[in-house]
Amino acid sequence: MKHPSKIFMKYFLRQLLISSIPILILGTLGFFLTCHDIRQTAAHSAYHTLDQSGHLWNEILSDINAIETTFNPDSFSGFSLKHIVRKKGLNYSDAVKYPIFSSILNTFVNTSPSIRSAYLYWPNDYGNLLVSNKGLTTLKYMEDTDWLKTCESFSDNHSNTRLIQLRTLSGSKEASSAIITLYQKIITLDYPTAKGTVIINLDPSILEAQLSQLCTFSGQQLCLFADENTLLASSPCRQPSVPAASLTSKEELLLAALEKMSAEERQICIKKKGCTIFVQKDETAPFFYMSVIPNNQLYAMPARLLCITGILVAFSCIVSLFLAAAYSRRLSRNVQSIMDIFHAAQNGDPLPHLPASSGDEQSYIITSLISTFIRQDYLSIQLSEKNYRAKTLELIALQSQINPHFLFNTLETIRLKSFQMTDGPNQISPLIENLCDILRYTLSDPHEQVSLESEIAYSKSYLYIQKLRYNNQFHVIWEYDPDILPLSTVKLLIQPLLENSIHHGIAPSDRECLIKVKIYQKQEHLYLHIIDTGVGMTSEQKDSLLSRIADNQTPYQHIGLANTWKRLVLVYGEQARIRIWSREQRGTAITLILPLLKNTSPQPFEPYETPEMSF
Repeated sequence: MKHPSKIFMKYFLRQLLISSIPILILGTLGFFLTCHDIRQTAAHSAYHTLDQSGHLWNEILSDINAIETTFNPDSFSGFSLKHIVRKKGLNYSDAVKYPIFSSILNTFVNTSPSIRSAYLYWPNDYGNLLVSNKGLTTLKYMEDTDWLKTCESFSDNHSNTRLIQLRTLSGSKEASSAIITLYQKIITLDYPTAKGTVIINLDPSILEAQLSQLCTFSGQQLCLFADENTLLASSPCRQPSVPAASLTSKEELLLAALEKMSAEERQICIKKKGCTIFVQKDETAPFFYMSVIPNNQLYAMPARLLCITGILVAFSCIVSLFLAAAYSRRLSRNVQSIMDIFHAAQNGDPLPHLPASSGDEQSYIITSLISTFIRQDYLSIQLSEKNYRAKTLELIALQSQINPHFLFNTLETIRLKSFQMTDGPNQISPLIENLCDILRYTLSDPHEQVSLESEIAYSKSYLYIQKLRYNNQFHVIWEYDPDILPLSTVKLLIQPLLENSIHHGIAPSDRECLIKVKIYQKQEHLYLHIIDTGVGMTSEQKDSLLSRIADNQTPYQHIGLANTWKRLVLVYGEQARIRIWSREQRGTAITLILPLLKNTSPQPFEPYETPEMSF
């Protein structure tokens, strides 16, 4: 007997596998499916967020383009403002126009939450410029003048029309004085002399707040880049537990993504430093929008799913441990009881006490063993009964073989009685004779070869009965050379095809139909054509039938045709060929092409003498 520890380990492992494998499969499948869904959802959400970020930035660019267009010197307002700025003083006409221009500029600035201030500047000897919410002023009264040098050098550069600069607002009393300055040239028809510039100052904190509102994942950060190395704004991280590596060196993350992005691509997703990074390139300007999502936040749900799976597996281990301990203890006790029974039987000792009945297998074996040893006489009776049943089954099998012959002999008796009642042949006699022919033909060895003459005679007997059944709804034409009648063929070759034509082609028809059977020999092959003018088949029905026959599948209809083809394939192999032509409401033609069988002296089939039948 196995050691109890081995029994315990065996059933512990079996119970553990039975309980843990479904949990592991479901947990793993759920983990991968959840990760797949999260990746798709995150990508769709991230790119949608980046589109919104691009839309936010493009609105700012649209505002600066609108200001540039409004105050372009080629327009009346721009031309007038340019001359007002370049004058030392204002006349009456300029004093009337100037507040209108100042109001227009204020409207652009005050309606955009991201724009902090805007300047309109043309180089002039007096340092005049138009400032939002201040009006016409001079540089000496401006606290912020750091932009002037950049503006003058930018005006001399004719290759660019727009410049973005990160700088600190000079003279600001606010704690946060970092701003984003956009320089937009005021383009005129005389471009080389275009010296006017629109200067827009953006508040990064407002941009960051707007980007933060677009974030959809915990710990997600949205970043706006002017180029590969210039970070304009970044939303603050709302999850303090995010690793520091994902919050630093955003330019490095952007460059890593751009290295893998081809020139044709506009969007890309990479994983780096424990984060999933989505980058989108602006279609019209060299701006980049980046979304950084920490993986521990993005895949929090799959991580929890894995944790739950681990807890369930651990719980399964504990349960399996207790079940294996109980099972091994009971098994050891029952096996010992079985061994005691065998020893008592071998030594002729009294059998041990029969244990209380229980539902486990070992207790059932013990009970069965004791009952077996006690009831030897009953076992002998069971063996006698088994032999009796075997003989009964043998008699039933013999009877089942006798029944077809009994039917055949009964039909013979009925035929003779009908002759005696009418003193000769009558209308029922040919029907019984043909049915007897069919039974005698089918009761012979199904594997023996028959002559074409026997197969044709059998088929004519079958057709005689069918014509009576269908009230002469169809006529049959036989066409063959008498020289081919001695050729050997497989048994039941023609009749199933005729039955197929009658059942599926002629029976559903409401008109008189025709069946033609044409048989001839060509070289070393036998050609058999069964043609009917029944209801036919559609091309779809014909293709489906041929497909199922080719795949060796039994169709829902035309079972006789399918079974005949299977027998032909078994006998002739790949040399057997079948062709089916059919057209709806016109008829069907089935052609079998078979190699000639070697003549093994097939037994001739001699039908009863029947009245002349017109086919």
